[in-house]
Amino acid sequence: MAYADLLINWCTVLRFSQISVVIGSDGNDYYCIKAHTAAAADKPITGANYTTYWNPTGGFGVGLDWVLGTTYAASIDSYGQPVQDWLPVHALDDIPCRLMTTGGKEVTVGAEVVVADYKLFLGDVVITEQDRVVVLLASSIVIGTDGNEYVCILAHEAKAINKPITGANYATYWGAVGPGYGSAWLLGTAYVPAVTYEVLLVMDRQDGVASHHKECLMRVVR
Repeated sequence: MAYADLLINWCTVLRFSQISVVIGSDGNDYYCIKAHTAAAADKPITGANYTTYWNPTGGFGVGLDWVLGTTYAASIDSYGQPVQDWLPVHALDDIPCRLMTTGGKEVTVGAEVVVADYKLFLGDVVITEQDRVVVLLASSIVIGTDGNEYVCILAHEAKAINKPITGANYATYWGAVGPGYGSAWLLGTAYVPAVTYEVLLVMDRQDGVASHHKECLMRVVR
């Protein structure tokens, strides 16, 4: 089986970093320290006043593109320290993957032995044991009666009342998503939302010449 044949689901890599992070014109990441509406004068790092609104994170790869006119919220706490959370990694959002069970494989993490729930196959991307991954199963995206596609946001059994978009309660269980992934909605199917996993071990697989893909052992974040 070719590696490409394994890629039937989608995932987003998360990294613990400052919130309200953007990419500066120097390619580095900056986090917002004062709420404002983005103007050319405060763009990091070409804006004359950018240091009033942005501080460097000391890294790169997490920030989103800075957009003129966007309202940015300050990401510092009452002590003036950066607020952190699990954020999508820039360019590693909605990428193809394959999720498989491991059969209870034990993994040593520091001095602790833990059980990996799943193995994730990814392309040759930058991912480490400090990251998390949100996996969305292909079966959790369906085509609504309007021809658009919807992703499961709450676990449920498919019934007429929650069918997108004719079911009276469909908005409780489904959210709109971009085209290209959906399959037919099936009555009686158990649909599940995206699940977040902790990366326990990353293994770099090669094709004999260079890195080919990553295999990650993971457990569900509880």
